[in-house]
Amino acid sequence: MIRSFDEVGQNTTNALFLIDIDDTTLCYERSYYDFTAEVRRCNPMWADDACRTAACTLYMEYIRNNKPRHTDFSGFCRLLNRSKQTNSCVMFLTARHKLSEAHTARDFGLIGLDYNHFKVHYTNNEITKGEYILKHIDMTRYDEVVFVDNDADFIKSVETVCPHIKCYQFNCR
Repeated sequence: MIRSFDEVGQNTTNALFLIDIDDTTLCYERSYYDFTAEVRRCNPMWADDACRTAACTLYMEYIRNNKPRHTDFSGFCRLLNRSKQTNSCVMFLTARHKLSEAHTARDFGLIGLDYNHFKVHYTNNEITKGEYILKHIDMTRYDEVVFVDNDADFIKSVETVCPHIKCYQFNCR
């Protein structure tokens, strides 16, 4: 578990850093999991799918009306500088839906990042991040691939499908 991008290791030049967005690069005062717990508390008899749908709706409304903060702006800037010095690349991999691209660009601007400077991959929450990486990201161009995410299930999916990828679990709370 890491709390800063300064803790992300790099063993070679020409590395690819795949970094999650929500609760890794940026976060809000309240998380999706806060809304899930609230929905479950208020509706204990609801099925899991109904709880997830309701929590997602509430969370999306919340983030539309609130500003995020960067989890570790100075550490992230140092990671960007290190990537430039070592011919490496920083990309984002999010479970967000591609339809949220304008919202994602707004979020990046609010935390001091230029969305157009980065490649952002969207899984649309349809496949695991491990499967997405394997199917959609060309890793052959890099000597090392590093994945940073807050979600243990996404970390496990990457470790299972792509065991050569070095994974870090980020804790912004």
